[in-house]
Amino acid sequence: MDFSTALCDASGQNLAQGLTTPMHLAASTRNAHLIGQYHGRIAKGDVFIGNDPYLASGQHLPDIYVIRPVFHGERLCGWAATIATTSMSEVSSLEAILWRQWRSIRKGCDYVLKLVERDVVNTTLMDIISANVRVPDKVLGDIHAQMSACLAGDRELSALLERYGADRVADYGDALQDYSERLARSAIALIPDGTYRFSDHIDGLGEDPQPIEFHVAVTVRGDELKVDWTGTSPQ
Repeated sequence: MDFSTALCDASGQNLAQGLTTPMHLAASTRNAHLIGQYHGRIAKGDVFIGNDPYLASGQHLPDIYVIRPVFHGERLCGWAATIATTSMSEVSSLEAILWRQWRSIRKGCDYVLKLVERDVVNTTLMDIISANVRVPDKVLGDIHAQMSACLAGDRELSALLERYGADRVADYGDALQDYSERLARSAIALIPDGTYRFSDHIDGLGEDPQPIEFHVAVTVRGDELKVDWTGTSPQ
């Protein structure tokens, strides 16, 4: 059950998600980056793949995103998104071959790749993945399962768009975002105003490992909060 599914609006914001690992989908900023990266180059039948941890709000390297745009006519109306944890033994090879390091991203390199373009699979990319993982049947099986899930999401959201129209579905999507904000603000407002602090650490690496520390201060004021990570280790 280490996977998640979601339907997103045209701007990449979550509209609905499956009940498997909701934590994954906090990384929805990957959609905004994808949309910016491929602006003007997104078509019906495309499928995108990536797992950059910096631009996906901190998911770990075995977590692979497979994302499909959903069109109504020529209009981009949403996204069917999946994330799944592939075999842990594949992390190093996949990361090295497919996904860019932060320094490369800042130079403008692609950090999400097109796995399918207008329903035509990028067999070269598939072959590269297959040739560089220990269990290609399992890894490619996972990726194909994610592609199938995205296709199912595309089909069902398309049926909704056909039934109600793109404008009406978009309006209800905006209403869901507003409703979610009201729920979140009402929950925050129940917390007494003040600053709440917590510290923790994870183990370091190398011959002389130093703990990687986390220090957080959450300040609540009415229905808003501020999260301050001052004092946290540079990494």
